[in-house]
Amino acid sequence: MKIKELLGGLLVLALVAVAAFLWLSPQGGKFFAAKAPEVSTPTLDGGRFDLASYRGRPVLLNFWATDCPGCVKEIPMLIELQREFGPQGFQVIGMALQYDDPRLVRNMSAQMGISYVVALDRQGQAAQAFGGINLVPTSFLIDAEGRIVERKLGEIDKNEMAEKIGKLLKKDA
Repeated sequence: MKIKELLGGLLVLALVAVAAFLWLSPQGGKFFAAKAPEVSTPTLDGGRFDLASYRGRPVLLNFWATDCPGCVKEIPMLIELQREFGPQGFQVIGMALQYDDPRLVRNMSAQMGISYVVALDRQGQAAQAFGGINLVPTSFLIDAEGRIVERKLGEIDKNEMAEKIGKLLKKDA
């Protein structure tokens, strides 16, 4: 009976030690964070967006549509985040959904003064790679190592997101 109690106590101690290690690790609890999938799509300006080319810097990938009121409402916040953190290496990417006509995306981009990269998910492959985006806006905060550190369904809170981006930038400095 004493050996069972001792082994049980050691098991509990080991579990607590592992939990403490993961909680206090330099990864900040992101030890098992998922890697962002490799996606590549055309951009509104005729270029190419390759997520892999942004390694080494944090990215906010925002799936959106021109007919989505919440998406349109958060565009000014995304512009502000890009303006505030872009000089430090951060990048906002607006990924227009497959069904959005590029002409509508171009008009919306010009009308709203979008200053960040706008990518076109023409085949729906990027949305599929990120788990099948069915509701927009949906945003993914990706750290400099290419790990998804947050998935946000619905409109972002600018102040909360700014705080998280600031922490990622400090970590990478």
